Amino acid sequence: MIRAGLWEKAEGHLPEITDVQWRDILALAKEQTVPGLLSEGIRRYGAEPPSDVSLNLLQEEVQIEGKNARMDEFVAKLFAFLKQSGIPGVLVKGQSVALYYEHPKWRCPGDVDLLLTVDDYEKMKVLMAPKASSVGTEDKILLQSVMYFGSIELELHGAQRSRLSGRIDRYLDALCKDIFDKSRWQLQEIASAQVPSPVPDDYIFILFMHILQHFFQEGVGLRQVCDWCRILWACSGEFDLALLRQRLEDNGLMGEWQAFAALAVGYLGMPQEAMPFYRAGMERKASLILRYIFATGNFGKNRDLDKMHRLPFLLRKISLFTRKTADFLWYRLVAFPLDGTRFMLHAMWVSVRHTISEL
Repeated sequence: MIRAGLWEKAEGHLPEITDVQWRDILALAKEQTVPGLLSEGIRRYGAEPPSDVSLNLLQEEVQIEGKNARMDEFVAKLFAFLKQSGIPGVLVKGQSVALYYEHPKWRCPGDVDLLLTVDDYEKMKVLMAPKASSVGTEDKILLQSVMYFGSIELELHGAQRSRLSGRIDRYLDALCKDIFDKSRWQLQEIASAQVPSPVPDDYIFILFMHILQHFFQEGVGLRQVCDWCRILWACSGEFDLALLRQRLEDNGLMGEWQAFAALAVGYLGMPQEAMPFYRAGMERKASLILRYIFATGNFGKNRDLDKMHRLPFLLRKISLFTRKTADFLWYRLVAFPLDGTRFMLHAMWVSVRHTISEL
């Protein structure tokens, strides 16, 4: 049903689904933040879930549409403020990537991610803090600051670093610098406002790096993989394949790309011809990735990370390290033994630096 919602067509017929299975499907779709795609898939198949499941999905749609409307309005006001302040900013992920779906209003929204230059990141922290209902944490290594405006979470980014390796982060720093220095953005209409987002060449790489960052560190959700698939599908023929290949090879990430490509084609039903650099024989890695997605939940929420973050500082660090090490051994090391080890060691080093900066 996710495949039918993602690609806007049903394939064959659904098997018989019991009421208990319908409720399990709904729970899993909520956990992976894809109930909108599930609803569209149900419509494409003309399926008839139990009344309680149908009602629950309808309530989900109304809530998602309402939150998207509020976030769109917030984005429009945010960029009006940026224009007034003379600060260039670029919207990444979230409301921007939703526009690559057939029904943007049904994509589950998360937070608002605003990319800025390093200097403007520091300025916006000062300008936005008094307007926020509360101010969250800042990661000074990733140059990422969190602020809350009622129910809306705004993340200011002075970079798009991954914590995977120093080489990759330097590459991403250079890419973000080019976005501003060379005006590598396109305008999208959100709530009647013209909002800049990265051009497809850069956006596809940024979204893939976002997937890898979470996959190797805390857990990635099905929605993030669907976002990546949709932008590749929607922008087919609009991005430079040679540039994408160069970026992946320069950073040693072609193997990761091909494993996730196998997941997109083999499990999510993405047309093989629409997936760059697809290679047969990666099915085992794709299966491991999917098992990891279902085991950890969206952004690792099945790992009780929120509960861990309420622990005392040192105990929290030990608990997080133990959990991440177990996931590393069971999933990442098997799927990507060399890169998984390299990324894990670098992430540990960054975590130590971050811990020292917090003490």
